[in-house]
Amino acid sequence: MSEALDIAAEAILANLLKDFTQRSLGSDALHSGYIGPTISAIKHEILASEDYTNVDFDLALKQLEEQRFVDTGPWKAFENDPYSSVVFIGGFSAREYVYLTERGYRQAKPSSRTRDSSQSGASVHISGGTFNQSQIGIGDNVHQHLSVDISNDAATVDYLLDLLKRSGQPVDDAARSHITEMVSNANAGNLATVKPVFQRFFGAVGDGVKQIAWGVITAIITKQIGMS
Repeated sequence: MSEALDIAAEAILANLLKDFTQRSLGSDALHSGYIGPTISAIKHEILASEDYTNVDFDLALKQLEEQRFVDTGPWKAFENDPYSSVVFIGGFSAREYVYLTERGYRQAKPSSRTRDSSQSGASVHISGGTFNQSQIGIGDNVHQHLSVDISNDAATVDYLLDLLKRSGQPVDDAARSHITEMVSNANAGNLATVKPVFQRFFGAVGDGVKQIAWGVITAIITKQIGMS
C-alpha cells in the first residue's frame, strides 16, 4: 500500500484496538467474532483529519480484510426465492460493523510485535507507542534500540537529521529547515505536504532507515488524529 493507505490502515487498527481494550473483551471474542464499532463511525473519525479520502479509507479497510486483520458483520444468510428451483447456500457480511481478528490484534498491539522481533529486530521507542523494525545498520553501527520523543519537535528534527547523516546523506541548514517544516506539517496532520519532503530527503536511503523515519512521521500524524 502507499504511505497514506498504510497510515489509514494503522489508524483503523488502532481505533479497533482501543475499542476492544476499553470494552475489556477476551480472546474468545477475537476467535469467534464480536460486534465492533460501525464502519461509518470509524470512517467519520478518521476522515475528520482531512488527510484521507473515502477511497483511501475503503482501500485501507479492504487491505486489512484481505490480510485477515479485521472482519465485518453481521453475517446474513442468502434469501432464496421460494418459487425458484435454484437454491443458494451460505451467506454474506452486511458490512455494518468491523472487528479485530486474532491476527489483527497481534498486529495492532505494539507489545506483541516487540516479542515477535525480539530475537533480531531493532526497536524504535516513540513516546506514546513502540514501533519495531528489522535490524538496521546505520553507517558503521547496527542500532538495536532507537528512541525519540515526538512531543518535542526539536528532538524529533535532530533524530531525523541524525538518521540522514548516519546514512551518508548531506545535512546542512537547508536540510534542517525542510525537515523542521516537515515535522511541523506532520503535527498539523498535513500528509499531502509531508510526503514530497519525506521522499526528497529519505527516498535514497536504505529501506530500514526509511521505515524507521516514516514510523516517526506516522506516530506524529496518528497521535495528531487521536489514534495513539
